Order: sequence, then structure tokens, then C-alpha cells
Amino acid sequence: MLTPERTDQTHHVLGAGPARDGGVWFAENTVIQRFQNGQVVETKPRIDKHQYDEVILWENTNGDLWEVGERNGLVIHTSDGRHLTCTIENGLSNNAFLALGRDNEGNFWLGSDGGGIARIRPRSLIAHADRHQLPQPLINTIARIDSTTLLIGTHGGGAMMFSDGKFGAPLRTIGNSNLGDQSWVQSIEVDDDGGIWLGTFETGLFYLNGDEVKRWTSRDIQGRHVYGLHRDHDGRLWIGTESSLVDLYQGNITNHPHSGTDWGV
Repeated sequence: MLTPERTDQTHHVLGAGPARDGGVWFAENTVIQRFQNGQVVETKPRIDKHQYDEVILWENTNGDLWEVGERNGLVIHTSDGRHLTCTIENGLSNNAFLALGRDNEGNFWLGSDGGGIARIRPRSLIAHADRHQLPQPLINTIARIDSTTLLIGTHGGGAMMFSDGKFGAPLRTIGNSNLGDQSWVQSIEVDDDGGIWLGTFETGLFYLNGDEVKRWTSRDIQGRHVYGLHRDHDGRLWIGTESSLVDLYQGNITNHPHSGTDWGV
């Protein structure tokens, strides 16, 4: 297996994300590197006061790299070499972010650790954290449903639609270990036909499409935390848990062997 050459000798990979021109960006304590075709092809320094933070990375179509941290807010590494920052001093309700999403209009949406969600676009920032609409403002994940609607996964308040500046009621299923307003929704994947996959803490994996509801338990997927979901070009759903990587294809679950401890995805 190919691994990036380490330039940061602390060996801590603190985040990753897709690169516009291919490969993957990954963050270490003091640098961000792009890994492609078995080697590091580009390196960016992490700026002072934004180092040593776990991050989500996303490169937009302009070549600007977004670095969203769990403690220190947002840094945008622009394609022309500048650094733009956004924190509570600039209007964010919280500096701790756990989720990043993008809509069809090019807006970026940040899900915070206790401050709801925020929409960011050039020269504009709007925060949404109304506790009457959003009793649990800790946001784990954000996904786009269509051109006007996002689906928000919270840390103990379920999953809810967000459209026209308003949050809907939490999605619910019926039965034991159901999905509801106290669910921890940690990951979301939306299919082209509108089917919604929801990865949770302790209650497993849910699939919702109209009146169709399916559930795989934590035992089925061999993990209590579903941290990541990804549908590949072959139609296979990849499921990352705290203990392994699993794929679901045509109704069959395959667990991929690993070595070491705390190997979660």
C-alpha cells in the first residue's frame, strides 16, 4: 500500500478531502499536502493559530482549499497563495466545526459543535442556530437533498431538513431502536433517486426512500459509530465505523480486514 512521505515528523493525519485535479489532500499538524499517483505533489503550510487542529478539507472549483477546524474556525487557502480566516470575531457563532457541505448555488455550509449551521459565500455570512427550531445545535454532518434543501444530522437531536432558513421536524421511523428526535446522526449519503442513508451512533444504518424504510443494526455493520458513508460509481455503499471499513452491495455486507487497534474510518 502506498503511503505519503511524511514531512511533518509528528505523523498525525488530522483530516482529508478530495483534490480538484485528482488525488487527496491530507492535513498534518503543520502542513497540508496533496497526494496523487503514489507521491506528494503539493504542500501548503498551515497558518499560525490554526495548526494542530482536526479538520475537514475541501477544494472548490476555483482551486481554493477550505480548511474547517474543530477548534479554530475556518481558513481558506486561496489559489493565489493568500489565507482568509473566519472565526467568531467575524460573525461565526462557534469556532468548532464538525461538518462541511455545499449547495447548488456555490454556498458553503458549516455545521458547528454547539452553534448550529452557518452559510458562507463571498462577503456574506449567515448563522442559523434558533434553539426553538434546532434544540440540539451540535451538527455532525450536512448533505444536499436538492437545489433548495439540506439535510442536517445532529448529535442527539436526530436528522432534519433545512430549507428557506427554517428547520423541519426530525425524521422518524417506527419500531425498536427507531430513528427520532434523540438520534445521534453522524453521517449522511443521498442517492440520485432521493434515497437517504443515515449512519448513527448505536442504532446502526438506516435507509429511507418514500415509504420504504430499511435498517442494519450495529451488529450487522460491526460498529457502534457510523462515521462515514460513500456511494461509489459501482453502486457499492462504503461504511466507515470506529472499528472497520464495510461495504454494502446488492444486499450483501462485506467487512474488510484490518490490522492494529482503533482503526476506525
